[in-house]
Formats: sequence, C-alpha cells, structure tokens
Amino acid sequence: MHKFSILCIILQVWISGGLASVEEDYIKKLIGDSTENGYKLDMLPPTGRKGSAHNFTQEPVMVDIALKLSTINELNLAQQTFSLSAYFCMFWNDSRLQWQPDVSTPRHGQGSDVTTVNIAPTHIWTPNIALANSYEAGFNTNMEKAKKTSLVTVSSLGTADWCPQVHLKSHCTIDVTYYPWDQQICVLKFLSLDYNGNQLQFSLHNKDRSADLSEMYLSVYFDVIEAPAYLNQYTDGPYLEQDATFYVTLRRRSGGLSPALWLVLSLNVLTCLSILTCLLPSKNREMRSLLVTISGMGVLLIFYRVMETLPPTSLVLPMIVKYILFSLGVILTAFVGNLVTANIYEGMNLFGKKSSDKEGNLERRLKIGNILDMIFFFGLGVVWIIGNLWVFKAGFPY
Repeated sequence: MHKFSILCIILQVWISGGLASVEEDYIKKLIGDSTENGYKLDMLPPTGRKGSAHNFTQEPVMVDIALKLSTINELNLAQQTFSLSAYFCMFWNDSRLQWQPDVSTPRHGQGSDVTTVNIAPTHIWTPNIALANSYEAGFNTNMEKAKKTSLVTVSSLGTADWCPQVHLKSHCTIDVTYYPWDQQICVLKFLSLDYNGNQLQFSLHNKDRSADLSEMYLSVYFDVIEAPAYLNQYTDGPYLEQDATFYVTLRRRSGGLSPALWLVLSLNVLTCLSILTCLLPSKNREMRSLLVTISGMGVLLIFYRVMETLPPTSLVLPMIVKYILFSLGVILTAFVGNLVTANIYEGMNLFGKKSSDKEGNLERRLKIGNILDMIFFFGLGVVWIIGNLWVFKAGFPY
C-alpha cells in the first residue's frame, strides 16, 4: 500500500510537470520573443474594420468588466472617503493569442491538447483601467502589483480574463442628516487611461448590470443594499469618451449591538439619571448636584466624540447631534430645577440671599419644594418621551 501511494505521487508529479512544460511551450509560441516579430505589448488587439474599402476605421476593442465586492473596509465621515476590497475582473479577446488544440492527443503526452494557459499580465496586452475618483494613487499601484502576483487565463479561442484583487479608496459625498441611521451612496468610476471610446469600449459582464455581492463578507457596521452599474458615453471634441460607474449603497447597522444603538442607550441613561434626581429628598442637594453634573459631563463627552467623526464643513445638522442637544437641554432644565428647590429648602431666594424666618417656614418650604420636584419630574419625563418618539420616528427613514 505504501509503495502504491509513492507511485501515485510520482505519477502525479510527472503529469503536472509535463503539463507545465506544454503550457510553457504554448506561451512561448503565443507571445514570441522580444523581437520585431514578437508580441507587441503596446498594440491594441486586432479587430475588424468598419467603413468603406478606402475609408475605414478599426472597430474598438470590447472589454467586459465586472466588480466582485469582498469586504467594506471603511467609510470615513470626516474625510468623506470610502474604501473596500474587491476583485476587478476584465474580459477581452485577443486574436494574437489563438491556437488550435489537438484534442485527440492524450493530455499527459507530448501533444497539444491544452485549451487554456495562464500568462503573466506583464507579457501580454492588458486594459489600463483606472479609478477616476480615487482618493489616492492606490488603485493604479494595486494594479501594478497585481501584474506581478496574478495571472491572465487565456483560452485557445483568444479570450482572456483577468481578475486581480484590488483595494479601492474613493471620494464619497457623505450625507449626515440621519447619522447614525444613515444610508450612503458611494460612487466608483472606472475609465481607460490610454484609449478613448473609439479605440476601447466597456461593457458590463454581469447580466443584472451590477456588482457581484454573492461572496461578500458581512460587515460589522454596514450592509450593502445594492451596487448597480451604468455605462456613460460622452464626446470630448472628436473623441468618444466612456466610463463605467458603480453606485454602492451602504446602510449603517442600527440594531443588535451596533455602536449607534449603544450611543442612544448611553444618552438615555444619562438623561434619565438627571430626571430621577428630582425624586431625591431636597436636603440631599450635594447628591443631586453630583448626579446632574455627571450626566452633563457624560453627554458633553459623547458630543465631543461624535463631532470628531463628522465632516468639519457639514451643511446640515445630523440627527444624533440634535438628539445630544435635546439631552443637554433636559439635563440643564433638571439642573435649574434642582437649584430652585435647593434654594427654597434652604430658605433662600433665587439670588442666594437668606429669607426672613417668617418667609422661611420649614414645613411650607418642604411642601413647595416637593411640588416643584414633581412638576419638574413629570414635565421632563413627558418631554423626554416625546423627544425619543420624535427621534425614532425621524431617525429611521429607511
């Protein structure tokens, strides 16, 4: 049994080595040597002609493109950028890479039954496509790296497909109106750097005319709703220009253990804490002041952290900022209510001056303080409930 396993391994290595040598021979025959008669990397693949015999032009090279999303890396609100990892696939036909396979010859022999070969992108012509709205030169750098780490699959019919993995980072206009219950549409615009629309034209490989989301990893922060694609054509003088644009729609997760939910819960806890201080006895003014101060400082800290993540030149006030200001207003009102009841209990007026003994009857002061506490408690409670209903009604537009 052991000898049989060793024999199988040797046979497998021999067959794979023979296949590799046959593919290498085909690649050498297809691309030739680096001579005048060899494969020209800077020349477009030959296509048919259109027009009359005396006045004709070469038909453009058709390149099918497809975007297969992998992961959403970041949506930066402050910088208004969007980054993701994806496979950017390109399909085209190059008649210079055709050959006639001999299917009657055994694959492990010396025949020519090879129907596909893998060629390094640096050895053949490839479409030079760039991300037009790239935030940095990362896309082109990734494509140059992909030429060294990936392979182009070429069939005997001359069809070539290349699907390198790329990391995209583009500009994205962020609408923070409903943040953190927002939905954003980020645009990825691809165009050819070297050729105009008369020489090279795009087409969408997927029949549903959108990016492929089937193999995408789930993000902790965002759900990808859709990513439709459109081909845009326009003229630039005598030339036809073209681009392929993908509109990636992202929706921020607001349920489960999402940061947005914890943010709202934290604000509610701090606001409720300040409202509940109205139920404490009037003589515990130090405890009241401490709890209200903690609540106010906590909300201010949340406000500072939220403002750090927002665009500095935002033209709208986000929903979460409105809610934070609303919470601050409730806490400030609770602070004023505690100040008033504490002064009444101590027999002082609003300016901190001691009242006369006749006006400062303890029983009457306690009664008035308790009534004011109930007014502030129920009033702030109703306002807090109405504010939450407004936020949750207006904050979930999707």
